[in-house]
Amino acid sequence: MARRSSTGRSLPMHYVVSDNVKQVGSYGFDFICIDQSKQAEIYNQMSRLGDIYAKAESVAVYLGEATKATDQAMDYLMRMEEGTSQILLGRIDNLMLEGFRDILSRPWFQRAWILQDAFNARAAVLYCGSKAVSSKIMIHVPKLLPDKIDFLSQQVLDLMPGSRKGGQAASKFQLYDLLQRFQHAKATDQRDKIYALLGMVDFGHSKSIILPDYSMSQKDLMRTVIANLCFCESSSVPELPYSTINEFLANLDLIDNNILKDIFETSLEIDLASLLQHGSRYIRIDRSLVEAASRNKTKSDEMVEILLRAIG
Repeated sequence: MARRSSTGRSLPMHYVVSDNVKQVGSYGFDFICIDQSKQAEIYNQMSRLGDIYAKAESVAVYLGEATKATDQAMDYLMRMEEGTSQILLGRIDNLMLEGFRDILSRPWFQRAWILQDAFNARAAVLYCGSKAVSSKIMIHVPKLLPDKIDFLSQQVLDLMPGSRKGGQAASKFQLYDLLQRFQHAKATDQRDKIYALLGMVDFGHSKSIILPDYSMSQKDLMRTVIANLCFCESSSVPELPYSTINEFLANLDLIDNNILKDIFETSLEIDLASLLQHGSRYIRIDRSLVEAASRNKTKSDEMVEILLRAIG
C-alpha cells in the first residue's frame, strides 16, 4: 500500500480516496488496493488504514465530475486559498450557491469508511473535476451558505485537517459519541457502521478493544459493543431486541434497562465504577438495577454499595 524505495524504506506518498478516478499516477488508492472479495484481506487492510492515512504526506479526495455550478464554486474557493478572495456573501450568486450545495452533497461525505480518511489525514486536498482546494478552505463552505448543510456533511468537515484548533493532531473520541454522530453514515455492510469508526476510538478506559471481524454476525457485534460500553464481558450481555445494526444504533440513545438488569445480575467482570463514570449519557440508574445487582453471585455487595451511592 505504501511506496517503497529499492532499499525497502517507506517513502512519503499521497493517498487517494475516490469513487471514480480515471488517471492513476504514483499514488495509493483505497478502492483498488484491497481485494473486496476476500474477507481476510479486508480485515487486514482496514485495520491498517488509519496508520496509512496518518503517515501519508497528503490525502487526495476526488468528489466526482464537475458541473458549471461546481466549477464556479471551486473557482471562488481557489481564489480564497490564493488570498485574493474573502468571504463576502454579497458576491456569491445563485449558481455558485448551487455549486457549494452540490459539492457538500456528494456521496463521499456520506460514506462510513471515509471518516478515518478525514480524521487521520495530516493534510487533505479535495478535487471536484479538475479543480482542487485544501480541506482548510473547504471547511469554510458552510459559512457561505444561507442555510445549514446536511448534518453528516458537517460532521465530516469537523473531522478534517484545518478544523482543529491551532493545527493540533486529532484527538480520539469515546465510542458512544462516534456511534451517535455517525449512525446515518452509508455502508453496504451494516457492520462497517461500527468498524469504520474504530480507528478514531479512545479505548483507554475500556475493558476491551473492538477489532474488525467479518466472521462475527450483526447480533454478536451489537452485543460486543454493549459489552464495551458497559465495561463487562460479552457473555453477560443478553440477546438484544434488535434485528439489525441500523435498528440498534437508532435505539442507542439510552441502553434499555432490561438489558442492564441482565448484565448487572450475571456479569462476573463488570467494572461498575467505570460505567458510572463514563456512561452517564447512556444509562439511567434506578432501583430495579440495584435489585438486579443484589442478585449478582460474585460482586453483589460491592455493586449495590456503588449504585446506592450513585442514586444518593
